Amino acid sequence: MAVVSDALTGIDADARERVLDWASKRFGVTRPTPWPASIGVPETPSDDSGDSSEIGEESTNSSATSYMHFADLYDDALPSTHPDRALVAAYWVQVLGGADSFTATEVNEALKNLGHGAPNITDALTSLQRRKPAHVRQLEKRGKSKQGRKVYKVTHNGIKAVEAMIRDQD
Repeated sequence: MAVVSDALTGIDADARERVLDWASKRFGVTRPTPWPASIGVPETPSDDSGDSSEIGEESTNSSATSYMHFADLYDDALPSTHPDRALVAAYWVQVLGGADSFTATEVNEALKNLGHGAPNITDALTSLQRRKPAHVRQLEKRGKSKQGRKVYKVTHNGIKAVEAMIRDQD
């Protein structure tokens, strides 16, 4: 533990978080992650393209209240379809988790932990990509096979859709 502590002491907080995320995935350890009380939610763009500006800008939108657990967000949004469930989980991983992107595995793991795993998470994410405007975009595919890992991001329209689900339940 001293070696790990020494190695992590010399790097900035963002790099330390990336190293710990990598290590937890590499060794199959689930890290408890309490989310800060206030995390910046991206602003919505002026156009409806859904992917024209970067995720992570501060917003004055208060509909994304603080959630300590994915279950709390899920209960507030009450998604009723597999694509909507995947969208809420992607919102949790990317927007509230502060990630730039996500994988289907990360989203389905969050859903499985609540007992709502998608029968085919790729189909659910493809459905979100086909919505007009798109709620999710594929950024890249890692690996050459059909089963290669795809990396996605939630678009601004996807973020607005989740926030609307939360507001509609209030």
